[in-house]
Amino acid sequence: MILTIFFLKKFSIIAKNNNILLCLEPMSKKYGNFFLNNPIEVLKFIEKIKENNLKLLLDTGNLKTEKMNFKKICSKHKNKIQHIQLSNGNLNQIDMNFIKKSIIFLKRINYKKTVSIEYLSNKGKKLDQQKIFVKKI
Repeated sequence: MILTIFFLKKFSIIAKNNNILLCLEPMSKKYGNFFLNNPIEVLKFIEKIKENNLKLLLDTGNLKTEKMNFKKICSKHKNKIQHIQLSNGNLNQIDMNFIKKSIIFLKRINYKKTVSIEYLSNKGKKLDQQKIFVKKI
């Protein structure tokens, strides 16, 4: 852990000197990872690094897998989140209703940073539905 903190601190300083923000994304245990599995662990790790250009990438698919509440985490830690990735726990499924509700929620809490949708398309079959949704927002 100490070596990881040392490495990431050095990396953060190099990035900061070049006006770059770094984002750490928690990786679920379901992928065989046992380090920084959820956003709270990542936020505690970021606090140890003590560099203001190191932020959280909040993945809603990870939150679902780890059984954590998106709205609570997002509201409480909004200033430490640089990017939000909207996804399901299963990347082959897309829940347009969840995405729409999430974007409305992010507008309500005045989240002004970046958002993406993570989805593995099945040969583009659902892309038309996504295009229609984006036009409505």
